[in-house]
Amino acid sequence: MVERQTPVFIVTAGRCGSTLLSNLLSRHPDILSLSEVFMAVNTHAFVYNRLDGEAFWRLLSTPRRAMSETLTPTTCPHEFVYDFSRSRLFTQKTLPPILYMMLPPLSPEPDVLFFELEAAITSRPKAPLSEQYEFMFSWLCQRLGKKIWIERSGASLLFVPALARLYPNAKFIHLFRDGRDVALSMQSYPPLRLLAQSWRSAKRFGVDLLEPPFRIGESRIISVAERFLSPIYGAGDKLRRTSTAAEIGEFWSAMTLLGLRHLDKIPDEQKLSVSYEGLVRTPRQSLRQLIDFVGPLDGTAEWLEDACNAFQPGKGRKRALDGPELDALTRACEPGLTALGYHIGEARIPETAA
Repeated sequence: MVERQTPVFIVTAGRCGSTLLSNLLSRHPDILSLSEVFMAVNTHAFVYNRLDGEAFWRLLSTPRRAMSETLTPTTCPHEFVYDFSRSRLFTQKTLPPILYMMLPPLSPEPDVLFFELEAAITSRPKAPLSEQYEFMFSWLCQRLGKKIWIERSGASLLFVPALARLYPNAKFIHLFRDGRDVALSMQSYPPLRLLAQSWRSAKRFGVDLLEPPFRIGESRIISVAERFLSPIYGAGDKLRRTSTAAEIGEFWSAMTLLGLRHLDKIPDEQKLSVSYEGLVRTPRQSLRQLIDFVGPLDGTAEWLEDACNAFQPGKGRKRALDGPELDALTRACEPGLTALGYHIGEARIPETAA
């Protein structure tokens, strides 16, 4: 019997320090820190209402061309963590989505864990999608000797509507950052840069990929279209396409407003807001607040000391821009910055931050 727990999700616009936070949480002996589960299956993450075990496994393990071309050891050297040199089972084109980033950090033998998970999931009967995901997370917890699981995916603000609907009792940690720094980081990160470009391109045809019936992750229309268009329109040319910081800032702002709109509907006791700037300024206080929100756990004092010693934040980028470029980026980000409580002139930590 796999024990159930209260779901915990870290939601973010991406490039906000969520990888850093996820890595710190993974150092806790009782926490299973899961990375990029929903982003791995991307446009298919929440399309289906009910699936049997075999269909759910196909969702998790079927290679997709768009991802294999976009997320590679070359384009994303820090995020792509599967080590091809240690395994001859898969190639870049045949690698299952959950082996890109989810399973390798959990085990020195991710392929073994992959096939164990396959056996556990494919024998499952038909059930709601929420139960299938929850079973997988809880099974991994039990298999790896952890007490609770926390999932975080880049750009998961897109998924807040679906997650809140599927898991009404879930806890949400909203990690956010000054959108100008986020936009500049997205410029050099192909998966999110392409997402921003796709959103802008679709808007020209009256399609909003952040809203129903086309919202990424929930839209059957988009998931089917991707299947047919990927063989025709590969990611090669798109990867070479550039975007201005302001163009990406506009996307960040729209995604932030979407996430906040749906987070506002969640009871206060089920959500926590943490700014990246606050995390950098007062890591001990911020991490203490976060771990207390997650729930009472053994070994927290030792973990807190270890996490603070291991804490190594990146540097902001917006100050490298000149006046006109920074002004354009600030205007593009202003709706999201205002909604988060940032002061537009000088970057200040919002009052809602830890």
